[in-house]
Amino acid sequence: MGTSRGQRSVGLFNIFVENVDEAFEALKSKGVAFFIEPMDRYWGRRTAHFKDPDGVIWRYLSQSSDRPINTVVTRSRRAPRVSF
Repeated sequence: MGTSRGQRSVGLFNIFVENVDEAFEALKSKGVAFFIEPMDRYWGRRTAHFKDPDGVIWRYLSQSSDRPINTVVTRSRRAPRVSF
């Protein structure tokens, strides 16, 4: 499984953990390079991202401590109406 070296990866895997910061520190201490360090997202999750040697993106997620998921306002877009 995976991609040949030089090919673009097509996928993102989510790993839900209790604490993103602890998972980040554990992998970082083993040499894993993250391209997005832990950060709180507007939708109520804390995330961090890294790529494996095949270029597949892995995202660690946990609930943000200061923004419970059930209180986050969801955003929606209405598609414009088109007449023919």
